[in-house]
Amino acid sequence: MMMAPPTFAHQRIASNLERLLNDALETFDPARAAYQRGGLNLKRPVANYDPEPDVVVVDIVLAPDQHYADRFYLAAEAVSGSDRKTLTGKREIYKLHQHCGCVLTVLRIDATSASMREPQQAGR
Repeated sequence: MMMAPPTFAHQRIASNLERLLNDALETFDPARAAYQRGGLNLKRPVANYDPEPDVVVVDIVLAPDQHYADRFYLAAEAVSGSDRKTLTGKREIYKLHQHCGCVLTVLRIDATSASMREPQQAGR
């Protein structure tokens, strides 16, 4: 089943969160890193379901061809009002993972935030 790509506002939220988490991890836990759309092997909790959170914190990935992580510490989803039903199930699945210490939800309220607007041109 083909899915539409995330909106640019959604991608901006995920990239900002990834950057902020990596800045903090570099200082406080350099053995871990945040990645966008990283695959998770959930094995035991849910068979045949390997979700891709918008942002995930895992041990630093050293294998260039690695797509999935067996252990994750944070899973984050950026959602709008229409995503809430899907999110509830994902949150519960993430919480079942023994190493996941945080499931973060970023609620997108205004997709036309200041960071997404074009800068004002001088003299206009």
